Amino acid sequence: MQNKYLNIVFLSVTLTSFLYVYVLFNYDKVSGDFNSDSIEIDNLNNYEYDVNIFGLLPNSWISVKPKSSMRYAEFIINNEFGSFSLIVFKNIGGGKEKNIERWYNQFSGENHPSFIQENKTLDVEDIKITYIQTSGKFNGGMGQSNPIDMAGMVGFIIEAGLDLYFFKAVASMEIIEPSKEDLIYGILNFPLIKNVTTNTTEG
Repeated sequence: MQNKYLNIVFLSVTLTSFLYVYVLFNYDKVSGDFNSDSIEIDNLNNYEYDVNIFGLLPNSWISVKPKSSMRYAEFIINNEFGSFSLIVFKNIGGGKEKNIERWYNQFSGENHPSFIQENKTLDVEDIKITYIQTSGKFNGGMGQSNPIDMAGMVGFIIEAGLDLYFFKAVASMEIIEPSKEDLIYGILNFPLIKNVTTNTTEG
């Protein structure tokens, strides 16, 4: 009886956490193709990546060979307006706060109204998820050296045990804005996060 009660509590906490995630990121609607048609790992156009961390990719995502040894993984995300890179770092120097400050300082000028500067954190069991966004003139940095007059950035920092995973996407507003919700949804559905919340309902 006690185990049943604990399972109900865990399930309630899990559902509440994800409801909070939806509020946190102002979801009006979320779309994304995460079905059996997703890109398979052995696809010749899909560079090998850690499936235990990232799972199957949405159809609009392609894994590519990281351009630098500092990068843990790199993905190209396509939409009808163009494509942009999602770069993943693991345990890079400076820690969480220093890298957030560094990312913000790569932008200058005014924010785009739909991409105001944000920094929000959510705890899900043993994982801390921090969402970062900003916009303005991108002045380059962290391997994305080309300036962009009006750009947006979507970033996540995920603290899982002793590891820190940094996710960063920068592109012109007309390209990144239409993919913002799908990008957030895709990252939140990585096994890195999803398996933790699933496991709380088992046993």
